[in-house]
Amino acid sequence: MKTLKSALLGIVLSVFSTSLSAQILCPNITALNVAYVSGSTATITPVVTGTVFPTTFYSWNVTPSATQLSYGVFQFPANGSYTVCLTISDSSFVCPTTSSCVVVNAVGITSAICNASFSYYTDSTCQTHFVNTSVGTSPTYSWLIDGISYFTSNPIVSLSNGSHSVLLSLYSGGAFCDSTYATINVSCGGGPAGSSTLCAASFNIFADSITVGQYYAYNTSIGVGLTYLWNFGDGTTSTLPYPTHTYSPPGSYIVCLTIYSGTVCTSTTCDSSSVFRAASGFVMSHLNVKPAGSLGIKELDASIGLNAYPNPIENELTIEISNKDSKVVNYKIIDALGRIVLAGTIGNSKVTLSTSQLERGFYNLMISNETGKNLKTVKLIK
Repeated sequence: MKTLKSALLGIVLSVFSTSLSAQILCPNITALNVAYVSGSTATITPVVTGTVFPTTFYSWNVTPSATQLSYGVFQFPANGSYTVCLTISDSSFVCPTTSSCVVVNAVGITSAICNASFSYYTDSTCQTHFVNTSVGTSPTYSWLIDGISYFTSNPIVSLSNGSHSVLLSLYSGGAFCDSTYATINVSCGGGPAGSSTLCAASFNIFADSITVGQYYAYNTSIGVGLTYLWNFGDGTTSTLPYPTHTYSPPGSYIVCLTIYSGTVCTSTTCDSSSVFRAASGFVMSHLNVKPAGSLGIKELDASIGLNAYPNPIENELTIEISNKDSKVVNYKIIDALGRIVLAGTIGNSKVTLSTSQLERGFYNLMISNETGKNLKTVKLIK
């Protein structure tokens, strides 16, 4: 009997709701208007007819996902098409749920260079110094060393002899963008007269701004009597300190390096590959490992001597040339996306440029003659 009464009550409420909604002009989405604030941000304004009640709720959904900055304002993480949908519902169940979708095309978005990396050494007092070599825009850092958090750029930690786990997380503009993990080995006091064993695997990897798919890695590992094991992420390895590797097929790979200093020290580090997103469509076809000091990659004309300092760049960069022909030469500084960020001529063998406006990252300095022939190219880091 109670079941029958409940069913009858439901029918009555349904009829009442239908009758009420027929008398009320319920809210309905007739359009979603898109206004672009920038390449990465758009404002979606719904056109709604009918009556909006205090019990009316709005629900946004974006596929693939994007960041909602405020009502109807979205920031898109990368170039592409995004489907933005708005659903209006009424908690009193008087009005039916209604939805509308619009496609937003995000264009002109460039990814910031972001690469987490570090090296370390143990001093004669057995304090381990972590040297942050990360690259990012407005960077902040979070270290996790043996499960303990440190929020300074270059922590100094007293560690016991043996293996320790280190995780460095990099944030760009307050948002997480990259991390790197390594198992380090600390040995202190075991050598002569308080000496310490230094052993740290480290390398920096970035894209060539001219040749698509070409990447360079600078081996910055430290230690005595080192042997190497490179893992290129595609199932192949090398024991050379400065190998070259061709990927087939080209793609995105995580590269790892393990070094050994006899039997007393082993260290491993991996590059998370996030820096590749900034150039060449995140596709590697060739990797060339170079010694840490070999920032100059290409030398095409012996008649030109080139010196650029400091490198890494600070707020100023001085370019000096020794030109046997005493002719004016041109310079261009190109970022990792292939964009010319500085350009000019060098007429008196030396020029000092303001580089404070340049973001952290990797650059090519190209020197050419009056006909446009490239004479030298030097890699720069900021």
